Amino acid sequence: MRGPLLRRCLHVALGGGAFLLPLVSWQVSLVACTVGAAFNALVLPRMKWVPREDGAGTLGLVLYPLVLALLLVFFRSDFVPVQAAWICMAVGDGLAPLLAVQAVPWPWNRRKSVVGSVCAYAMSGLVLMAVLPWPLALCAALAGCLVESLPLRVDDNLLVPLASALAVCFMRGDFSV
Repeated sequence: MRGPLLRRCLHVALGGGAFLLPLVSWQVSLVACTVGAAFNALVLPRMKWVPREDGAGTLGLVLYPLVLALLLVFFRSDFVPVQAAWICMAVGDGLAPLLAVQAVPWPWNRRKSVVGSVCAYAMSGLVLMAVLPWPLALCAALAGCLVESLPLRVDDNLLVPLASALAVCFMRGDFSV
């Protein structure tokens, strides 16, 4: 349990970067995410870092910072959707597997649990309320959790942040870049 717990704690802790977005330029954040993606792709494998016991999750290590970098470029004049994406990915996806042990699966996706999704929604929504008005926070969290529960063959490190960022844009009625 030590390995998975450490991996999940790191996943959640990296979400702290979202709280720095209002304090630094998007370019600085972009460099940090790009360096993170390169580190995860090039250095972690040489350190014999195995994301999971089954070897899965390697793509997610690179996608996590890479999708944030892409969102930073796309929303360079508005950090709010990026904050929502980052926090939902870090908190929701980071905590759900820890909180959903031996839980009832979704009827449409036996690999994801109802309890895990509800916990991810609640935790990411609560953390998001520290930086966003509650309607935006809850909508972003819900979008991330719903997309994550779907039986899609796309890595959730890509889908959750994109869904959360787009939900914020839809809620605000703002699609300018």
